[in-house]
Amino acid sequence: MQIIISITFALIGALTIYMSITDNDIFFSSPLSDFFVKSIGRKGSRFFYGAIGAVLMLMSIFYIL
Repeated sequence: MQIIISITFALIGALTIYMSITDNDIFFSSPLSDFFVKSIGRKGSRFFYGAIGAVLMLMSIFYIL
């Protein structure tokens, strides 16, 4: 069960990092991310979501240990 949760965290983290690097319009124009885009700008929200993706990737690594 731990491996499934860890793989899920890793996939979501990788997707978040990929979307923040490629600056995908579908990801940043969604109503849920609209708050961050309006308050800290598009570049700041890209950095924020990239950091969240990195944290999720680290969580997946540390969850296995």
